[in-house]
Amino acid sequence: MRYHRLTRIFVHIFYTVMLSGCGATLLSYNPESNPNVINAMQSIREKILSQPEGMSPAELYVAENFIQINGEFEGEKSPGLESAFAIIPFKFIDELTLHHKNEWFFVTLIKNDDGNHRELFSYHSYNENDAKKFMDSINTMVQHKSDPDKPIVLNNQPILIRPSRFTKADLNYLD
Repeated sequence: MRYHRLTRIFVHIFYTVMLSGCGATLLSYNPESNPNVINAMQSIREKILSQPEGMSPAELYVAENFIQINGEFEGEKSPGLESAFAIIPFKFIDELTLHHKNEWFFVTLIKNDDGNHRELFSYHSYNENDAKKFMDSINTMVQHKSDPDKPIVLNNQPILIRPSRFTKADLNYLD
């Protein structure tokens, strides 16, 4: 448990130094909501999987309520699991930021916990329009109210098989 806390602290310090201390510029951008939820879900999936080498996860599942990322990635990792994975509920995303440094554009999904900014995930792109489209899609899903009687399913998406071990916090993500 202590190891995961130290990892989170290191990731937070790394991003803080990288984005603020090394000349990254915060770009102002107001994401727009698109009424087409399926397009937003597909866009999120495409954008995350098309990140540059080493920044794209091994597997990705996009649902109406959350994103599940399996494999190596930047962001929260669930403690106690052998392979790294994260569940990022859209309702947890309080803020989206867009930064630019050198050739890179970074979109960071942030949750505010009692005044502390917690980075849930960071999307990397060489293309500003891709970064903005990713922000638009995330914003659409944050504003979307799902209907439990009619879940939306993406075509050509593998069925999610949860790991056999998960924490109580992981169960709370799905509420």
